[in-house]
Amino acid sequence: MQQTEKYKLNLIESSDPFSPDGLNENTRKLEKVVSETLEGMDARVTVLEGFKFHWGGVKIGSDQNPYFLKLPFRPKVVLLVYTNTGAMHVLMSADADHGRHQQTTFHDDGIEIRYMTGNFAYMAFG
Repeated sequence: MQQTEKYKLNLIESSDPFSPDGLNENTRKLEKVVSETLEGMDARVTVLEGFKFHWGGVKIGSDQNPYFLKLPFRPKVVLLVYTNTGAMHVLMSADADHGRHQQTTFHDDGIEIRYMTGNFAYMAFG
């Protein structure tokens, strides 16, 4: 019986006597690798699920002040880019909690925006 070069799996040859041992050894090796790989993937997915991100575009008109941007989570940071000029506003919940952003109020399901009008692209991070 020979083995593969890289993973040392058993290669059964036609001249070998019939025995399930070589196949069983291959199965145990593969099961160990698959199990370890899946455990590692589960850990990475769990970490990624902790990050929240949402993006889109919104038109805020003067008749809509204050405007409520509904999001599927409480944002920590919202980037607003005014599409006419490219001016960017970085809104952080920590700043708003300390009164540094008078134009915004952060909520569990979005952000309330005051004193802004126009077309904006936004990215929200939770």
